[in-house]
Amino acid sequence: MNQLYQDSMALVKKFGKPDLFITMTCNSNWPKILHELRLGEEANDRPDLTSRVFNMKLNALLKTFCKMVFWALRWQTSMW
Repeated sequence: MNQLYQDSMALVKKFGKPDLFITMTCNSNWPKILHELRLGEEANDRPDLTSRVFNMKLNALLKTFCKMVFWALRWQTSMW
């Protein structure tokens, strides 16, 4: 735990304080999870499926966020 803190502080020292703090949680009732469950199964029975769907949604969020940041930076530089 101490090592994670030290790593975080090293990142802050190098790149500066973060502007955003984003959290994301997984909902076991997401349709993509429920669609893949077999009869009688629950999302807790399939952590592999739950984590795969979560990672898909996380990657989609990051991709969308990166596109927004790219266009915002491009817009700012075109103004100068």
